[in-house]
Amino acid sequence: MTKFEELCAAYKKAQSEFKQYKDDCHDFAADLWNKVALYFQIPTSQLTLYNIDEEGEYLATAPPIINALSLWPDAYWQIGFGITLFEKKDTYPQETIIIGLRLKRDLENNYFVRLNGSDQEFQIDRKSETDFNKFFDYLFKEVQKSYSTGLQTFIDQDTTFRKIGFKLNQEPEL
Repeated sequence: MTKFEELCAAYKKAQSEFKQYKDDCHDFAADLWNKVALYFQIPTSQLTLYNIDEEGEYLATAPPIINALSLWPDAYWQIGFGITLFEKKDTYPQETIIIGLRLKRDLENNYFVRLNGSDQEFQIDRKSETDFNKFFDYLFKEVQKSYSTGLQTFIDQDTTFRKIGFKLNQEPEL
């Protein structure tokens, strides 16, 4: 085999490994999406996928879930899950929280997820509901905590954003 052929073989192997990494992370993101809906018992009409662009802006995107994934230089995939909340069904006001997630797989096939802007990372064995539920319990508490301090956040003018990895979009009242 020539040196050139060896380089071509190395390139082919690297491409194959990256495709497998991408496919694995895509499957993991789809797993998260489905399990978040089940855990929180969210009607599908209240869920939206978001892509996170280079400036960190959240852009609503249509399925499939691969459209919402973007790879960042640190090898984490980013994705946003939007959940539209309301006081009463089919009435306003409604608010969409966008949960920004970072996820990856390491070389030992361990999966990791965390909220954007958070250092707390969860290792998830894809066969373990307990691992998923630990992350979902954390997410639930963070969203609840955000709402319980919402008025104080509004009153404190120097507190201008939430540090829990999600963004709130207020729907207009009719």
